[in-house]
Amino acid sequence: MTFNPKKIHRLEENGYQIKLDSLNIIFKNLLINSEKIGSLTKNNTDKTIQIKSKGEVKIIDGSMMLNLLKENYNVSEIDILIIDGVLSDSKMSNYFFDLESTKILVISKTKNLQEIFPHRNWKGDLVLLNTKSK
Repeated sequence: MTFNPKKIHRLEENGYQIKLDSLNIIFKNLLINSEKIGSLTKNNTDKTIQIKSKGEVKIIDGSMMLNLLKENYNVSEIDILIIDGVLSDSKMSNYFFDLESTKILVISKTKNLQEIFPHRNWKGDLVLLNTKSK
């Protein structure tokens, strides 16, 4: 099976369980560059798709990513999170990130956002993340 995110997502919606190496994941919440995918195996009997990563891939969950944002970028709370152009759950609890495939594009602090958009009550920062592509 070749790496086709739309097809994998469709299979997941039809009841397939997705594993990245030894992690059970929700595929649409995995942020990884396709260059990091080594192989895919689809098992119709037990409705699983096994994704093997290429080389060393450091996958962290959303809570670890949130801690990194807090420690390295002084993000206190996230009000709006946009991942690859899609508005996402700012709690990040269901996401898995490949640290080498994820880059931070923008962090706008609450104070700046309040000045630019005074009509909205901002509770936290705006964070834009993107998966690196070729």
